[in-house]
Amino acid sequence: ILSCLFFTVALICVTSAVGVIHVTGYLGREVNVSCSYDEGYESYEKYLCKNDCGDSDVLITTSNSVKNKYTIHDDKTARIFTTTISDLHSTDTGKYWCGVTRTGKDIYTEVKLKLSTAVTINTNLIETHSSAMYSALYVLFAVPPVLLLLIGILVVVVYKWKHKVKGIFYIHTHAQSHPLKSACKKSITMFSAVCFQKMKPQWTEIHPREKV
Repeated sequence: ILSCLFFTVALICVTSAVGVIHVTGYLGREVNVSCSYDEGYESYEKYLCKNDCGDSDVLITTSNSVKNKYTIHDDKTARIFTTTISDLHSTDTGKYWCGVTRTGKDIYTEVKLKLSTAVTINTNLIETHSSAMYSALYVLFAVPPVLLLLIGILVVVVYKWKHKVKGIFYIHTHAQSHPLKSACKKSITMFSAVCFQKMKPQWTEIHPREKV
């Protein structure tokens, strides 16, 4: 019993009030460690400590809210205090404790912090992909009208060409089947055929009156 009392005073006899809180941070960035507490402890001092939570392991308390790379904030309405650890290094991984100071044995919540390598995003690559996407969209929406225009022009040209050939064929056929083809000029132009019919002149013989 005396041994446990001694460790309690030295903040080494640590027990967790709730389950373990797992937190993941990224190297070179900051991470928030949030711990809740029961009603009635709003005015009590809170702190964050590491390892066995000895005197030298206390990192920051609400009595001194900013210390080195640590800051702490106590939301008494929500009954949650949050410690922010900035500029994370590999040595920051491990076991932490959220503590609430009270007479006798403090209340602790165990926290395990894990660090991962931060994911870097290549902004130049994103800009390149964005430009390519915009170019593709421009081609997608700009090319079809041009194609439609070209197809329309091609249809008109083919239509006119067919009608022109049809007219020539009609004139040629009509000229060959006409009854007066022997009297037509043999030359046929593109759009017309000029035909001449030889007409025998009709003469009316006028006899003079016989003299009485």
